[in-house]
Amino acid sequence: MIEDSSWRRELYALLKIAGKDADLLKDVLNDLLTPEEISVLAQRWQIVKGLAQNRPQREIAEELGVGIATVTRGARLLKKPQGGLRRMIDMIHSTKTFRGLPKSWRDQLME
Repeated sequence: MIEDSSWRRELYALLKIAGKDADLLKDVLNDLLTPEEISVLAQRWQIVKGLAQNRPQREIAEELGVGIATVTRGARLLKKPQGGLRRMIDMIHSTKTFRGLPKSWRDQLME
């Protein structure tokens, strides 16, 4: 498959625009991704959330029905200080009111 880096830039710009409206973002993601791809992304977020709560990797793997290698991959991602997920977790932790994030999520991450 031929991929042009400008395609990625266009996609990121599209998601940035759609991200200003939660319903629009949901619709765009549902148009672009299969239900399975969306499930995988949602599962990865659950892994990161569990890791951010300092839960044991094996516990997360068992709870979500994934291999330990999948959880370990998430742990490696969180070790990258400039990684997107690490920055999101840090932003959530450092902000008293994080717009768009349900209070229950923030509370879970702060446990």
